[in-house]
Amino acid sequence: MGESEGLPDALAELKARLRLLHLENRRGLSMAGLAREARRGRTTVSQALHGPTVPSEATVVALARALGTDAQPLLKLLEQARRQRPAPHTAAHGPSGRRKAAAQAENRRPQHAEQRPGQLDTYLRTVEPTLDAQPYPGVIDEGVPALSAVYLRQQIRCLDEKRDRNNADSPPLVSSAATVPADEILTGARTCVVIAGPGAGKSSLLRTWLAEGVGCRLGGEEPAAPVPVLVPAQALIASGKALRGGSLPEALTRAVSREYELEIPGLFASPPRHGVPWLVLVDGLDEIPRAETRQNLLRHLAVHANGPDADLYRLVVATRPLPQGELDRLGSHVPRFDLLPFRREELSQVAHSWFTALAVPDPAGLTKLFITELSAREQLTELARTPLIAGLLCQLYAHHRRMPRARGGIYDEYAALLLLQHERRAQDAPEIPGIGELALDIAGHIAARRLAPQDEQDAGPTLTDLLRSWPGASPAGMTPKETVLRTGMLTQRAGELEFVHQTLLEYCAARHATRTPQARAEATARLFDDKWARHWPWKPVSDVTFLGTGQRFWTPPGEKETSYTGFLLDRLLADPDGAAQVQKKLLRLAGRRNLDGCRFLAEQKRLGTGLPEPVVRAAATSLTFLARITDDDRRRADLRANPDRLHPETDPGLAEVFLSQAQRNHRVSAAEALAWLGGEHAADILAELAEVPYLATGPWRVQAADRLAAAGDPRGLLLLHRLATDARLRDDARVDAAGFLVEHGDEHGVELLHNLARDVKLLPQDRALAVSVLAAIGDQPSADTLASLADSASTSPDVRMRAATMLAVVDDERGPDLLARLAEDIGLPIRTRLCSALGLAQFEPSRGADTLASLAHDRTLKSVWRLAAVRELAGRDTERAAAVVAVLAHDPTVRSRHRRKAARLLR
Repeated sequence: MGESEGLPDALAELKARLRLLHLENRRGLSMAGLAREARRGRTTVSQALHGPTVPSEATVVALARALGTDAQPLLKLLEQARRQRPAPHTAAHGPSGRRKAAAQAENRRPQHAEQRPGQLDTYLRTVEPTLDAQPYPGVIDEGVPALSAVYLRQQIRCLDEKRDRNNADSPPLVSSAATVPADEILTGARTCVVIAGPGAGKSSLLRTWLAEGVGCRLGGEEPAAPVPVLVPAQALIASGKALRGGSLPEALTRAVSREYELEIPGLFASPPRHGVPWLVLVDGLDEIPRAETRQNLLRHLAVHANGPDADLYRLVVATRPLPQGELDRLGSHVPRFDLLPFRREELSQVAHSWFTALAVPDPAGLTKLFITELSAREQLTELARTPLIAGLLCQLYAHHRRMPRARGGIYDEYAALLLLQHERRAQDAPEIPGIGELALDIAGHIAARRLAPQDEQDAGPTLTDLLRSWPGASPAGMTPKETVLRTGMLTQRAGELEFVHQTLLEYCAARHATRTPQARAEATARLFDDKWARHWPWKPVSDVTFLGTGQRFWTPPGEKETSYTGFLLDRLLADPDGAAQVQKKLLRLAGRRNLDGCRFLAEQKRLGTGLPEPVVRAAATSLTFLARITDDDRRRADLRANPDRLHPETDPGLAEVFLSQAQRNHRVSAAEALAWLGGEHAADILAELAEVPYLATGPWRVQAADRLAAAGDPRGLLLLHRLATDARLRDDARVDAAGFLVEHGDEHGVELLHNLARDVKLLPQDRALAVSVLAAIGDQPSADTLASLADSASTSPDVRMRAATMLAVVDDERGPDLLARLAEDIGLPIRTRLCSALGLAQFEPSRGADTLASLAHDRTLKSVWRLAAVRELAGRDTERAAAVVAVLAHDPTVRSRHRRKAARLLR
């Protein structure tokens, strides 16, 4: 019976039937094909057929549908298996390396206190009534529908954060991992980060996990599953401290008590049940204004995730994209997932769910009209793939049967309807002319203050504090707080004001920044004039790569400011007096040599900003110029690929300089941005860049092919296959191409990765990369190959460390053991040993702390490396670090300045 030996009979029978149905399937589905048909992750399907765990009812139904069989007999077996399954602590899982280490460390680590009776039940019962609430208010008379009535599960993919962005030959951040349902995140056992843009569904995803977790716990299902607690990141921090109350348990207690007006002292200081952790869902990390405060919070969360409390908390952090390297504070090995938008074919299902939940007459007919009108507006179609915008559009369309022009228009109409709705519900409120506009003005004032940099304090003042700085008067008989709540965009929790969604805060801040002609002039100057600078070697402009010294460049706003900038542009362009001047400045950004400016405009267009048509045309023209491939470029690329056609007396060095001028990687970025604007020839340019050697370097050619495939162009997959098998290409680019094939669901991707992993001509690190991708999708032979690479003395130290780390990432018990062995190997470079110890600490905190302490005590190492080990240990176990520092203080082999630095770490 293979993997199912020793399992209860009903579970073994269920898995045997599923495997038999899979083998007998007429379509000959592979494991990847079955996962795709069932809309489940490959790991989930593999576990359902071969693993020791009991699959969920939804997984069994999905597999039955994909295999074309009746689900009822399988569900009966599933019910029997659930009744027969052993208690969680006796499950048939073999003990992993992490569990072994935890068992060995039991006597060294103080046990958590027992859970106070009744507190957990009180928390669950208090949270239960709020579980199905939407994260933002509705504008229909009947109110916003329940989240479960309109929620459509999204897909995720793991981001490749290891790519070097400072390398000009490296394309922007991409992923070569397969897309899987977002719920796959919860099947792992590690801390992770969910990244998505504004309104992309992060809050709804976390709320759904909260509802399912609390519901299962109250219903007596999945007793071994973590118990979820949802908290805004802002609620975890306080003025003067990175964590409110000084510790994570205290910060969680205060945040939950404030949210639900609940007294539960000490609830989160101990596990909800023996061996069961808390699932801490931290929402809106990006909403903390100061980067330093965000990094401090991440550092504290990492201490709890990797230190002695690692078995008490499992963290999921949701955020918009943050500046490069900021999330490293949580741990370099922490997985980061991209939450993907709706697919275009899913928009009809989304609209039908909303119109049905809103109880409109003939929801099917209205859905047809909605999709027809939406399809005629390409910009709105792309916007509607964002869950928040899809919900707003459906509500607005249900209300007055017409589509807004741009994203700013959507929020204008939404704000107006919110005010109207609130006026209808506040029948007893005094009728004051213009109170709606005044409420929006106050909301804009505090929103602008919140978005402004806060230098004095970690958390910055609360919205209630900011409200005190409102310079205007309030209506008679009403306080500023009562007035601002009339907008419907803010809510009140435990006396504190909060915007119900970050995009509403940004919208109100943009209204404030454009409230008067003088304010609009200042906002225009800050956005355009102040961002132009001349590039000099002694005063460089960041990210300038292919233009020369002395040129003037415009620096686009950062990723965190993109959404606010879009609202600001919509407001500036709506002003009849200043629109012409703003349009002129936008046209300047579309200059023929300004790639950054053109990409900014293309990104704003994709975001839904209502850019004037002349600006869009100018940007498209400039991007076409930047992406163009001339006949001369084609001749040079052809001669470079076929040097035998050159004249025999040609100087090779001069020829290389001359011919290499055809290779310009920025064409790929320009063509991609051109595609965002709907450029007619963008796909053809991307195809040629991917196909023709020497028009771009290998990684950029792969990037071009991937963008084609992502757009549904059939040439994309063919080009990725060709690039993955092209021996002239860089090895890592070939692995990326094969990985993208896997991501796009092409069956050949796995086979190509196997071929690359076995190819002895490839560099060891690139073979390890291929094997890592295979291991991540559940390929067991690949895990064995990774173990072999990590254990081989002939492999380079860096590759050995990466291979061992990847084994640990895919929950193979050999990974931590190999990391420990590498950290203890005195024949390896100290950097490799230290990095291995850090990797070990991510997966087995107690064992990793032991290894770091051992390195800090090792007198054969230079004191600078011993100090580095102490520094890392201090971030995980302060008591242990203090003991090490006490020893180092009297160690003559440690330099005095390093002893002083070590002592300062603990202050």
